[in-house]
Amino acid sequence: MALTITTFIDYENEIKDQFKIPETLKLEKIAVRRLNQKPLFELDLDTLNEFYKKVSQFNVVLYDPLLPNYNLSVQTEVDDFDSKFQKVLEIAKKLKTNVLVYDLPTTKSYETDKTLIIEQIKNHLKLAKKSKVTLVIRPQDNYQTHDYRDILETIHDDKLKIIFDPLYLYQKEEAAIAYIRILRNYIGIFIVDDKDPIAPRFITTSGFIPLKDLFKRFKTNKFDGIICLNSSLMDMLYQAKNYKKLELMLSKKKRHEVKILNSYLIEYEIVDTIHIIKEQLKLLNIEFMKK
Repeated sequence: MALTITTFIDYENEIKDQFKIPETLKLEKIAVRRLNQKPLFELDLDTLNEFYKKVSQFNVVLYDPLLPNYNLSVQTEVDDFDSKFQKVLEIAKKLKTNVLVYDLPTTKSYETDKTLIIEQIKNHLKLAKKSKVTLVIRPQDNYQTHDYRDILETIHDDKLKIIFDPLYLYQKEEAAIAYIRILRNYIGIFIVDDKDPIAPRFITTSGFIPLKDLFKRFKTNKFDGIICLNSSLMDMLYQAKNYKKLELMLSKKKRHEVKILNSYLIEYEIVDTIHIIKEQLKLLNIEFMKK
C-alpha cells in the first residue's frame, strides 16, 4: 500500500463549492464527510444521488460518516447506531471507498465494558469486510492508548486500524509520541490539523503541536496509510478579517489571530479557501513526497 495524501473537501457547504476545491486543484484523491452541514446518511435521496454523480469523478480514499456517539447499555441507541452503520456501508459502496472512520461506543470504563465493546466491534467489522471496507477507529474520551492497543491486539485483523490525531491528543493531554510508539503498527490515518491552543497556524509553524517532529517519525516508520488534511486555518483567517477594535483590545487570542492573518497576507496576498488548501497540501507533499 502506498502513502496517500489527501484532504477533506467540506470546507464549503454547497455541493458546487465543495467540488470546486478538487476540480480547481486537480486532485485525484479526496476525503468526504458532510454536505450542507449534514452527514451524508442524513441527506435526502435526490441530494445524495447528486453527490454521487459529482464524486464519481474522483477517487474517494476516505469516508468519515460522522456517526453519533451511542451507549451500549441503551438498546435503542445500539439499534439506532447499527441501522445507521448499515446505511453508511451502503453509502461507502456507492462512493467506491474502502476506508471508513469508525466510532466506538461510549464507556465509563473500558475494562468493565470490554467484552461487550469487543463483540460490537467484531459484528461491525464482519459487515464491513463483506463490503471490502477497512474500519479506522476514531479516538474518543474515556479510552486510553493502552485500551486501543488491547482492542486491536484482541481482534487482530488488518481491516481494523486507528487514527492518529495529534490535536485531539494534545487537547486530552496525552503524549503523542507514546501513542505512536504503542500503536505504530495499527495507525491507518494521520489527521493533520493546523490548529493549536492559541489559534490555527500554517502547517509546521505551531509551537504547541510539534508537527515537524511527528512527520519525521512517520517517515522513519515508513508510514503507508492516509495523511488527511483537516484545515482550521481558513475559518480563523476569515474571522480575523472582521474583528472590531474593541474585540482586539480585550482579547490577546484575537490579536494573535490578526497577526497570523497579516503574516499570511504578506506571504500570499489573498485569503481564499482553495489557495489555503493548495498551499497546505503542497507543504505535505514536500514533506512526505519530496515534490
